[in-house]
Amino acid sequence: MQIAYVVDDLHDAIAKWARDLLVGPFFVYEHVKYRQLMFRGKPSAADVSLAFAFTGDLQIELVQQHNDAPSVYREFLARKGTGVQHMGALSDDLVADTVQLKALGIDAVQHGISATGSETIYFESERSLGSMLELIQTSDGLRASFARMKRAAQDWNGKNPYAPPKR
Repeated sequence: MQIAYVVDDLHDAIAKWARDLLVGPFFVYEHVKYRQLMFRGKPSAADVSLAFAFTGDLQIELVQQHNDAPSVYREFLARKGTGVQHMGALSDDLVADTVQLKALGIDAVQHGISATGSETIYFESERSLGSMLELIQTSDGLRASFARMKRAAQDWNGKNPYAPPKR
């Protein structure tokens, strides 16, 4: 349901996606806070900003990391530069899905729980998928948030690349 791009400049990328590809509006989350962020078994203090927009049923995520803390994004930048870093899929059961992927030889490399409680796990799936896989724990709140983003994209007039603040 999601393709995510690591970018050098979040706001420049938003402008380009909106102008050149007519994708928008983007919902921006600057300097996302985490309750817990583990990368390759060790705590990380990665400072990231995220932007989300829908094109049809596909969510585009743009990610900019602001510091050098270890993370899937920093590792990707060091190896490949900017571009498609992961595909995202919703999961109703992160534990069961992690066990299933592990049985296929696909290991978890990053686990995060945001300050708002959103939980994600990144898997080293580049050999089989060409990019990492992010599983995103579903919740009623997340579904509502994604539905709001999708409605905004359907109603978007193409002018302001940024979504209006939540009321």
